[in-house]
Amino acid sequence: MNIRINIKSQAGMSVIELMIAMTLSVILMTGVIQIFVSTKQSYTTTDNISRAQENGRFAIDVLSKYARMGGYWDYTINDETPAPFATRCAAVVDLPCTRDGLGNNNSDRLAIQFAAPDNVDCNGNTPSANRVFMNVFWVQDDDFDVSSLYCQGYDSATDNWMGDPRPYISGIDSLQVLYGIQDADGSVTHYVNATRMDNGVDDDGDGDIADPNEFDWFEVRAVKIAVLAQSGLEGDANYDDRTYVLLDSEPQLFTDGQARFIFSTTLFISNSEA
Repeated sequence: MNIRINIKSQAGMSVIELMIAMTLSVILMTGVIQIFVSTKQSYTTTDNISRAQENGRFAIDVLSKYARMGGYWDYTINDETPAPFATRCAAVVDLPCTRDGLGNNNSDRLAIQFAAPDNVDCNGNTPSANRVFMNVFWVQDDDFDVSSLYCQGYDSATDNWMGDPRPYISGIDSLQVLYGIQDADGSVTHYVNATRMDNGVDDDGDGDIADPNEFDWFEVRAVKIAVLAQSGLEGDANYDDRTYVLLDSEPQLFTDGQARFIFSTTLFISNSEA
């Protein structure tokens, strides 16, 4: 008896099966890529927002710390009370001064004058023996073209800058400051900008630098500070164009898609005397 056994040989994949497998693979890979891109975008957006908020909070903390010290002095160091904020620049931009609209995006310039208990300025430089100096803050682009808060110390006794200007906090687009003026009872009744303060210059040519239309720096009992902060990163920027208004500044329109936040505070200046 002959037994006939048919052994079916193993067949390969057909063209149709191969095309179906490739199509499913493409669909799966597309989904994975979309998830990866979405996660990356979410991370970048969250990181930019976090950095912008961190920059703004840090800037307000630093400016608040030094502004509260404005006008501080120690009689064992110097028997002359320094004005809390100094205006000595007149028409010259690079002198230590408090002025309106000299930096990026119409940013103000703030020169805080005091006798430092630790005898160092904002950059760690040491002034002369009397310790009375200014920390001068302003906003400009750093070496990476990022708008940043700068600081430099100025020795009031020797009339010399202390060290080089340095970017203190990255990602600060604007700085605005208003000064609270006290009345006869010591209450703050209104806020003015630096243009309304005594600039130490004979503006009307009468030989007297005193101007009845200007307020004295020793009348300042409070200060409002506002900063506009962003991340300082070049990551994905997909926010809509937006206009920001800080204190008395003109509206500022930004079209670069970066996330920005306004941070502000109001401080009592305890060392000022009328």
